[in-house]
Amino acid sequence: MNRHDHGRSLLLQWETTKPANFYADDAYLRLALRRRLEPDGLARAEAVLSQAGADAAGPINRAAFELDRPERLPRLERWNRVGDRTEEVVFDPAYHEIGRLVWRSGILSVLGEPGHVTLHAALFYLFGLNGEVPHLCPVSCTAGLIKAIQRSGSDWMRQTWLPRLLDPDYARRWHGAQFLTEVVASLEDRLARAGTPPESDPLFRTAVNLNKYVCSVDAGLVVHHAMEILGGNGTIEDFSPLPRLYRDVPVQETWEGPHNTLMAQMLRDAARAKMHDALLGYAQDVLLGAGPAAFSKTRDRALAALEETRGRLAGLLRGDLADAALHIRVLMTRVARITQVALLLEDAQYAADDPGWAWLEAAAELILNRWVVPGWEPMDDPGYPALVGRVLGE
Repeated sequence: MNRHDHGRSLLLQWETTKPANFYADDAYLRLALRRRLEPDGLARAEAVLSQAGADAAGPINRAAFELDRPERLPRLERWNRVGDRTEEVVFDPAYHEIGRLVWRSGILSVLGEPGHVTLHAALFYLFGLNGEVPHLCPVSCTAGLIKAIQRSGSDWMRQTWLPRLLDPDYARRWHGAQFLTEVVASLEDRLARAGTPPESDPLFRTAVNLNKYVCSVDAGLVVHHAMEILGGNGTIEDFSPLPRLYRDVPVQETWEGPHNTLMAQMLRDAARAKMHDALLGYAQDVLLGAGPAAFSKTRDRALAALEETRGRLAGLLRGDLADAALHIRVLMTRVARITQVALLLEDAQYAADDPGWAWLEAAAELILNRWVVPGWEPMDDPGYPALVGRVLGE
């Protein structure tokens, strides 16, 4: 076999080793769901998650590649053939093929009963491994609309709208939207008139805004590194989903909220009502609960960093808020990373009896070193190579 044929054979081998089911292939997702759904809840949801994982890795993945071609993107037909203005968005058949698979998973219908937000999020995550695909924006808008109607809608709204918004049949679905350019009647217009109150829970509000920021940042880093690993192949549109995912990243950042906007909101919340204290307190409680002696070094360093960050935030908020805006991102990034460390240690404690999950504590330590500890330099840390090995499970 010559060098070129050998190279192609390696690429073919790589292609055949891709997962056929994103749920079955993601052990960490299953670990997280075992913790949050409890064994009985996970057992009831297993078939749904497995089907969604197979759909996401198979037909949705294939259709998403096709939809990404320029000639198959949606187009706006402004007029019909007799001259009436219609402003119709015309979609490729593959768009509707994906929609049927996404809706049939129950990603929205599960929201009809309380306590299923975790399952909804897991399904969203599985489909999101292909990017926006491109139904996750309407799914997200519709989920928000469902929750708003359940919380604040009139009886008429609940009786008239919820059955169709929760319907897993794609052909019958109603969905929320955020259209600004087409002439449409959006349900979110319904929502605006309903006058739903803003989220006021400090922990929820701070954690969601901070999560939007840090996940958007990390998404760009992860996809960029993945493209680098594949070299030139990483930039080829029909070789992997990475170019599509990389294009999604800046859109996601704007969709979730520009970084400066999120930071400005968190600064206002912190100055007005000390809302950041709720997240710091939650992270502290989780860290204090990370009991095994093997975690004590990482836990204690994280607790010390948390206290130092809390003090810096307090000092920042005592000064001029215009000056504080220059520094709030650095400090809130540290809060996000400390919270990630806490959650990783919590997962590590849950799985402490299984040596296969020892990398969780190592990952927590690496995040702490890389993002939180001031002045940490890998070249000056003799334990760095061993730490990387532990993260890789070596």
